[in-house]
Amino acid sequence: RRQERSWTNMSSTVAAATSNAKESVAPLRKQALLLEARRDRVEWVEAASCPTKKHRDEEALQPNHVLEYANSSALADEESNDGMNLLRTARVCESMKSAVDVVNSLYNGGSLTPKMKEDRVLKQLFSQVSTEDSRKILRRLDKNDNPIDSNDFSSSGDTAYDVFIQKLRSPEAAEIVQGMRHFVTCYDDAAKLSLEKKASRIQRDEHLKAVGAVYENEPDEFASMEDNEDAKAAAGTIHAYLNLAGDAMKTNVLWKKDVEAFETTSESLETFLYQKCYGCSWGMACDEIKDKEFDVIVSSLQF
Repeated sequence: RRQERSWTNMSSTVAAATSNAKESVAPLRKQALLLEARRDRVEWVEAASCPTKKHRDEEALQPNHVLEYANSSALADEESNDGMNLLRTARVCESMKSAVDVVNSLYNGGSLTPKMKEDRVLKQLFSQVSTEDSRKILRRLDKNDNPIDSNDFSSSGDTAYDVFIQKLRSPEAAEIVQGMRHFVTCYDDAAKLSLEKKASRIQRDEHLKAVGAVYENEPDEFASMEDNEDAKAAAGTIHAYLNLAGDAMKTNVLWKKDVEAFETTSESLETFLYQKCYGCSWGMACDEIKDKEFDVIVSSLQF
């Protein structure tokens, strides 16, 4: 109950102002502090940008866009490896590096171009469905296919997220970003409290089993209920803040014109917060004992 109240209290205070103090400082010092604050804010935002994409704003700072790739084939090869790079960095695949290499060798055919790889994968997929279903899929793809600018190196979804990140970097979004940072900090603190409570409960259960407690299965049942309550409270906190942040963006000058088509912005906001809260959320959801058992099983496969 106390842990649940801590989540509730946190969600009710995330939108509060974080700085009302006014101090008299020299103009140059004030400018330096503002620049440092902006740099820190931009770095925090950029930390949640898509890791496999190149920031176009950095290219725009260069005269005549001299910061370009040597040729389009090099860019295509780099983007063709995005899936494998993400697979390698996935937490669940940390102990399956050799298996990822096997998949990579099957997918990458040496001198095959990205187009040839795509055709090979599509051929394999279509070989598993009937001819009639394949024709239906192709007709649907032709109907919904939209021309993409050759200079645009990302999908429409990634482009929308890139635009969202670029807006968050703007000075006009400083207040919104500050609120996000405050929320993530509070969420992380609450998650750490939940983890400490979980660790304390595990130690208690181990002690009960060590002394031969009769009802040794009872703590596990209660632990599962408590973990579910913590997860529900954490999810409710995130959803509550998403609504608050979304309402704030609708009145912000950067997103005022997007109110009618705000769904894309909402998805980008959810993606951004997911990346920021992923670490502490993973810690709350993982089970160390089960993870160790899973690692033993994976090791026994001898990939």
